[in-house]
Amino acid sequence: MATLSPPGIDPRAQALGAAHGILRSIARGEPISEVYARIADDARSLIGAASVGIALRYTEGEELLDFVAAAGDDPRAVVGMRIRAEASIAERVFRTGRPFV
Repeated sequence: MATLSPPGIDPRAQALGAAHGILRSIARGEPISEVYARIADDARSLIGAASVGIALRYTEGEELLDFVAAAGDDPRAVVGMRIRAEASIAERVFRTGRPFV
């Protein structure tokens, strides 16, 4: 999938810039929800995706995915959502450790 890097900008340089910005956010002590949101936005931009979600495993009787951040189409509709891990593509990512693109 193509990135959204501006013409003439090395995608590796864009990725390093994103990582630097995330580390600055952490060093400044920004709330973790804002750091997650920045990661989602930067990831979406770097891979050229329409939407990106960040989910953490959450176990309360059954294994769930807790969406802590999203970027793209209406991220507020996704953040805070909990779904059963087994019913999602994200479960495959967690199980294999490989991205699903």
